[in-house]
Amino acid sequence: MKKHRTDNPYVICPYFKSEEKHTIFCEGVEENSAIHLAFSTPQLRKDYQERLCKSCWKRCLVAESLNRKYDYE
Repeated sequence: MKKHRTDNPYVICPYFKSEEKHTIFCEGVEENSAIHLAFSTPQLRKDYQERLCKSCWKRCLVAESLNRKYDYE
């Protein structure tokens, strides 16, 4: 698992990479790739981030998938 690189100090998910107004970028399933989560509004992105990236990240379906990636190495 790689440490996240972000300007947001409150995100605790180890797979979080960065964010933009409508988008969250997470570590990808392949080397040097990223998963792009796009939201229709900035508020929806913030709500998702508050609910998962900043607290219960293990409930996130992206994180569950990436956990499996590392279980098989």
